[in-house]
Amino acid sequence: MDFQTKKDPAYRGKLTKVLVVSQNADLALKLEKGFISRMLTRLTAALALKNVPVEVVQMNQSDLDPNSAVRTAAERFRPEELLYIALTRVNTQTVTRGNPGLPSTSAYIPQGPMVMVDSITISYSLQDRQSGKMVWRGDALFDPPPHPEDIADRLLKQLEAEDFF
Repeated sequence: MDFQTKKDPAYRGKLTKVLVVSQNADLALKLEKGFISRMLTRLTAALALKNVPVEVVQMNQSDLDPNSAVRTAAERFRPEELLYIALTRVNTQTVTRGNPGLPSTSAYIPQGPMVMVDSITISYSLQDRQSGKMVWRGDALFDPPPHPEDIADRLLKQLEAEDFF
């Protein structure tokens, strides 16, 4: 895992009330079912343990106005920060399963092609709602992808390292 981040050096704010905006759900279809929701569940629980109220909203890029769900959630929840999380790349390869020396009817070795995920890239950005400025952004390459809960834990450690708590 490799985090590449950039923080506004003038920004001294801490996370106080966060609206997490999940983007690019269509790419998540290439991952195991529930991958993104497991990551977001772990992240929201960890933020709650740090006394940071948090709510999650899904941005649907196929909507006429993809930001409408974010605006609606922000009006209701009134967050101080918006944390955008976007799955930006899923690298896969197709491999053939099975042993050519065994008959294809073997009950123990599945046969045929299988798509395997080699790596994923997730982009993050943090917006201060009052000023409207992006104050932090980052990209993380996970090669190979860990469990989704581990991704949430690593994001939290990165935010801690950059003094957001």
